Amino acid sequence: MAHKSINLNDNVEVILTDFGKDILKKYREKTEIEIKLTFTPNSFLHCDENGKYTAQLWNLMEVFGSHMYSGKQIFLQNKIYFNTTK
Repeated sequence: MAHKSINLNDNVEVILTDFGKDILKKYREKTEIEIKLTFTPNSFLHCDENGKYTAQLWNLMEVFGSHMYSGKQIFLQNKIYFNTTK
């Protein structure tokens, strides 16, 4: 079986559901209060014209990790896209 590896710092793309967009909005609001953002609001998990959000894998895990378990409301469209050209 062929294996592909991905680094936690690699960029991934996801398409968020409305629930996912709400999680992201609340995360950003909380983060702004706690650490007074030192980066632009769109520097992570920014949305492109096709509705795909891009972030480093670790950042995606940080924002959505507590929402990833069986039976939980779906926050993304069940796919994580990553660059396979490495």
